[in-house]
Amino acid sequence: MTTPPISIVYFIVAALVGALGQYFYKAGADQAGDSFASYLNLRILAGVVCYVAVMVLFVAGAGMASSSRRTSIRLPHAENVKPRTRRSNPRVFLI
Repeated sequence: MTTPPISIVYFIVAALVGALGQYFYKAGADQAGDSFASYLNLRILAGVVCYVAVMVLFVAGAGMASSSRRTSIRLPHAENVKPRTRRSNPRVFLI
């Protein structure tokens, strides 16, 4: 099972876009003043757009990686694990 190259590219691009988003957030916060409205500037908006793009790229990359092989919700060796039964503890007393 190998990871598709496009998935690796998505993760690398997501890391770079995430770093760019951090830069835009910092630059926008430095540019902002004391009022709430001053925080609604283009640099902070660009940081938000970068972070949304990072999430899209991560989901796309993970989706490409998981679609290339069979995935399962079950745990490995789940058929060999016995379910735990709930036992009362004789040392616990209710007063």
